[in-house]
Amino acid sequence: MKQLNFYKISTLICITLVLSSCARDFPVATQKLYNAANQAYPPSGKSNIYLFSTDLSSRFPVTASLNAKNWGQVSKNHYLFATVEPGRYNISTDLAIQPISFVAAVNQSYYFDIDKGIFSISVQRIEESVGRKYLKKSLPSGINVFDQ
Repeated sequence: MKQLNFYKISTLICITLVLSSCARDFPVATQKLYNAANQAYPPSGKSNIYLFSTDLSSRFPVTASLNAKNWGQVSKNHYLFATVEPGRYNISTDLAIQPISFVAAVNQSYYFDIDKGIFSISVQRIEESVGRKYLKKSLPSGINVFDQ
């Protein structure tokens, strides 16, 4: 009987260790980037881009690129943020099959979410009202080349 309890306790400890090792703390951006991301509008003459990860497991951060250059990593309940010059942009991730292309206009903000579909993962543009809701519930990623 004591040996059975020992195995139950040992099993529970192993499960706890495995689960806790999978859940790592994801770094958060600096206060400067956080403040910039939470402004109602981009700086004059610029555009803001947000990439959320609302549907993915926090155990698996996603690496994102902006115009084929490393942007950073995003995880569940976190987002990537960039203030950029207006122009044409492509957002891709290490998991999405196709990048998404768009033209960023002056003084506009653009919101995207990594969408886990039935058979693939893609980056989808989302409405500003949805993006603002995600912004309130999420934290800016600390793995972001724009966080300086």
